[in-house]
Amino acid sequence: MGGRFRRKGGVVISLGGHPEHVAGVTIEGYGEDRSDTGIETIGRDPFLIFYASTDKKNRTIVTTEVSKPSKKRANRQIPDVCRDLGIRCINNFQLLNELDFWTSWK
Repeated sequence: MGGRFRRKGGVVISLGGHPEHVAGVTIEGYGEDRSDTGIETIGRDPFLIFYASTDKKNRTIVTTEVSKPSKKRANRQIPDVCRDLGIRCINNFQLLNELDFWTSWK
């Protein structure tokens, strides 16, 4: 077959052995939908949101998702959950602006 397996790099976040806090973020941010489909739809977002919630002054979530306040339960977007939990959330363009990143491209 000759194909190569390539492992993607990633960020490893230690949750400090507090899965109950991640569950709390899931319940507060997305509701108490405990169905397998609901949990699968939510994915890993609660882990990221929990991590940011542990140091709200120094952590910001950067996402490509846009706010969709009409979405409910497992279909909620990261910006809406962050807003409700008091966690700072910005998009890629806001990040570049805050970092004062620019190019001379025209």
